[in-house]
Amino acid sequence: MRNQIEKEHRSSTTNTGTNRLNKSPTAKNAERERSRVRSLRNAFHVLQTCLPTVPPDTKLSKLDILILATNYIAQLTNTLDNDDSVEHSTMAQSINISPIKSGQKLKYYHPIKESRCCFVLLLMTIYWMLQPIPLAVTALIPIVLFPLLGLATTEKACEPYLQSTNMLFMASLIVAIAMESSGFHKRIALRALIFLGDNIRTLFAGFMFTTMFLGIWIINTAATAMILPIADIVTQELFDTTEVADCAEQQYSQEQVELLTPKLIFRNNGNPRQGNQEKLNYIRRLLYICIAFSATIGGTTTLTSNGPNLVFQFVLDDLYNGSPNVDYANWLLFCLPATILSVTICWFLVCVIYLRDGIVRHIRKSPKNILLKKYVELGSLTFHELSVCMLFLVLIGLWMFRDPQYLPGWVHLLNTNIKPKDTTPAILIVILMFCIPKNPLGPFPSESILSWPVVQSKLAWGVILLRGGGFSMANTATFRFNSIVGTYLSHLNQYSVPVIVSSICLIASFTTELASNSAIATIFLPISGQIAYNLNLNPLHFLIPVALSCSYAFILPVGTPANALVSSHANLNPSDMAFPGLFTKLVCLGIMLINLYLIGFPMFELDKLPEWAKHPPNSTSL
Repeated sequence: MRNQIEKEHRSSTTNTGTNRLNKSPTAKNAERERSRVRSLRNAFHVLQTCLPTVPPDTKLSKLDILILATNYIAQLTNTLDNDDSVEHSTMAQSINISPIKSGQKLKYYHPIKESRCCFVLLLMTIYWMLQPIPLAVTALIPIVLFPLLGLATTEKACEPYLQSTNMLFMASLIVAIAMESSGFHKRIALRALIFLGDNIRTLFAGFMFTTMFLGIWIINTAATAMILPIADIVTQELFDTTEVADCAEQQYSQEQVELLTPKLIFRNNGNPRQGNQEKLNYIRRLLYICIAFSATIGGTTTLTSNGPNLVFQFVLDDLYNGSPNVDYANWLLFCLPATILSVTICWFLVCVIYLRDGIVRHIRKSPKNILLKKYVELGSLTFHELSVCMLFLVLIGLWMFRDPQYLPGWVHLLNTNIKPKDTTPAILIVILMFCIPKNPLGPFPSESILSWPVVQSKLAWGVILLRGGGFSMANTATFRFNSIVGTYLSHLNQYSVPVIVSSICLIASFTTELASNSAIATIFLPISGQIAYNLNLNPLHFLIPVALSCSYAFILPVGTPANALVSSHANLNPSDMAFPGLFTKLVCLGIMLINLYLIGFPMFELDKLPEWAKHPPNSTSL
């Protein structure tokens, strides 16, 4: 009996030794986790020992604090991944960044998703503790790092905050606020106006094309707000009452003087100076109207500068899972010729109808002298203006070369399955604006080129909520009737496709005069997609022109925020915009439809039915 017990004991000992040699995968993972915990404790010990090495009386700038924090986090993550560095050596494809004033390279791209997530967590923790940038700006870091590190898509990263397109709209507004606070927009506008502003007609062209240019790259409402102060200065001196030509009494001796326009008649009985000033006052108001119209037309050129364009992006992502190949670059190439041609024709019509020789000859001051005086007052170019300009150009480059169709974009360099969207680089530039000092060589401490109190005071939170309401309506209410309305309108197949597209564009364009253009776009775009599906056509054949038509609100002040801003700023009557807005709307619609069939068809292959369009619009999220 005793020998049997000893035999069983030896057998159990042998089995125990065998189990120790042949561990199950679960046991290996448990041991690895225990090793990770030990490594993490050691890493925090390294951090605790490194912090006292900084003298307490050392004056560190915000940039030094950022570099110090990132170096500490690099030590933490390198220690954390030390156990797996050999096993994943073939998978590791890292990007090294050499921080300023530091010889150590920051290795932030690790093959283990857990360690990358830990990196973001520790980075935000240290930034929240040290506060080198505002707390609210630190909270935006996941929108940048999660897509770049392959942890989450841009939509998922933005979901706890706002809709991704709404977050992009907010970032564009913040960039516009930074440009406005730097004053760089004045330098651009004055330089363009000096080049073009030899007389009143070319002055109109200068304001219209300058506003159009700003509206292409930033939110059109912000572009309008930037130009209005410059227009105030110019019109105040150019249309001064004391500068009206005294020859008016000799030239207009008849009993009644009339300026005939299709919607406005000025009359003066026996007082030629007063009648002439009334005419010039309308020209002054007309200049403000042209500024608003140019900003709206320019905003249609890019996907980030206009509300309906953002809704267009949202519809593509939500209904078609982002399948259509419409990006920032090809949209810009498609819309830019139509934008320039539309503004040019509108300026020509303004000159022919309103800026006739009988009025222009009474303006004696030279616009160029006024503009040169104001440009000299700006002084030399500052670092604040230069840094904002460079960040703005970098943002445009990141948008254009994110994932263009004609060459590999920078998203393919990340070696992840997740492609960041336009919101990620926009938020990245916003964060950098809170990190870069305004005067790096000036007295310490220097403010950043953008401060959070300025953003809080100038950011149009109401417009952001308005966009959110439009997206909510697109997600719920629109689905209740878009299929019904789309099926009903699809009976128009007895007409040709260009007639159907033109009809829908006209309806959308005139409807947007009565409500927010973003709200109208959230209604008409899903319906247009349903009509295209019922007619077995490419949805982009309908979505692109309808999205652009929803922006062409020129007749009433409530049509667009730019119209409302100009109307209140210049004390316009609703009738002042009626006739100029009507011919501007018709010109833009005509040029847009011609551009659609000349450039849009070969660029977006609208004559073909892609595979993603053969299925009904995705309604699972609706």
